[in-house]
Amino acid sequence: MTYLRWLPVLLAWTTVLSGQGAPPPDTTALFAELTRRTAAVVGATPVARRDFLRTALTERDDYLRREIRDSAYLFDGALRPYLEGLFDRIVMTNELDLDPIVFLDQDYTSNAFSMGQGLFTINLGLLRQLGTEEELLFVFCHEVAHDRLRHQLSKLRGLADRQAAVSPTLRKLGRPTLFRSQRRQRNLIQDLRDHTYAGFRLQREAELQADSLALVYFSRLGYPASFAARALAAGSRVPVDSSRRDELVELLATEAAPLQEAWLTPPPQLFGGGGFGAGAAEGADDKPAYFWETDSLLTHPALADRQQRMRGYVTEQLAGDTLQTGHAHGLRDTVDMALLRAHFQGRDYGLALVAALRLLHQQPDDAALRRLSADALLEVYRAAEAHDFDEAVPPPEFFHDAASRQVVRVLRQMRQSELKAFTLAYLQYAHPAAYAAQR
Repeated sequence: MTYLRWLPVLLAWTTVLSGQGAPPPDTTALFAELTRRTAAVVGATPVARRDFLRTALTERDDYLRREIRDSAYLFDGALRPYLEGLFDRIVMTNELDLDPIVFLDQDYTSNAFSMGQGLFTINLGLLRQLGTEEELLFVFCHEVAHDRLRHQLSKLRGLADRQAAVSPTLRKLGRPTLFRSQRRQRNLIQDLRDHTYAGFRLQREAELQADSLALVYFSRLGYPASFAARALAAGSRVPVDSSRRDELVELLATEAAPLQEAWLTPPPQLFGGGGFGAGAAEGADDKPAYFWETDSLLTHPALADRQQRMRGYVTEQLAGDTLQTGHAHGLRDTVDMALLRAHFQGRDYGLALVAALRLLHQQPDDAALRRLSADALLEVYRAAEAHDFDEAVPPPEFFHDAASRQVVRVLRQMRQSELKAFTLAYLQYAHPAAYAAQR
């Protein structure tokens, strides 16, 4: 089968996915502003650290330029103006001398971070994880606090200082060790550990400082501190996408190819878990178990520690009838469509399939979404046929919710012949044109 035979099908879903991320209208002005902000910071930096800082910030700016040219960030549509509006509220209400530039990253993971100098990156996944405007506002207050406290600059300057301090130790460790005592070797290694752990400790302290200042900014917006606690808890909360584990993957089942029990049953886990972070054992919500707990090489304090620090400011309980509901931002369908475009563009077909099924679950009669689901499933099969399955489909632990994990688990537990038959049956039902081309 040649790509020419697939051209009509590719054109069909490209039309549906039109409007994918594009660079801003005036990249020249944006790139010049990045250069100006970097030059201002470097010029105000002591000479001893200036070269290191210039190199680090120039690499950051070069990375941003590449990502912008490659359409990694969304500049079109309604999402970015909405987020910029939230940042503007924080800045104006708190009378901050800040002109934020927001980069909306087409990334599934729930994350936001400050890059310093008024530059902020917000992942699309954060808008899926946080369901209310109040939760988003606190997270943005936290990132603005990082910027105002100059944490990014402090981190870079600390790296420069630690590099200077560690270099002699590294040189000593690199020398022949025939005549070095074991005690001396242990001391050198301990020096490296101390410097490493100190850096992470300072980052954890910076997170607590940002939480504290963020509460001040957030309270000036007129919201109770309980929303701030909920925003922190949301990092470990399972998104309310689906109530049942199987309901997304059931959208793929047909009379010709029903789901088999062997595909739906989780495989046995070695040592009781299949991941590498903190987590609970497999339970009713199918949250994955993990092999070890977190250690001291973390840049953020444990969630419980952050909540405990905040508890004195929180006047309402985190859960209870008196807790205000908040204002749902209602952006999840828009985010899912943006992620769907990004996943197809990036050839992340397993993620594209999950995003399409999420949308289809909300709009079961949408024929275009059903065709997109079929296109994504077909690309998953083609990746398996080309021995690129692991490149196209992430492991189940990648997802927060049980329904998405089940979709991936089913794909991974099929034999290739089963995946082919399953795909053809779904194509015949959902996308006859693609089925005809495949046959």
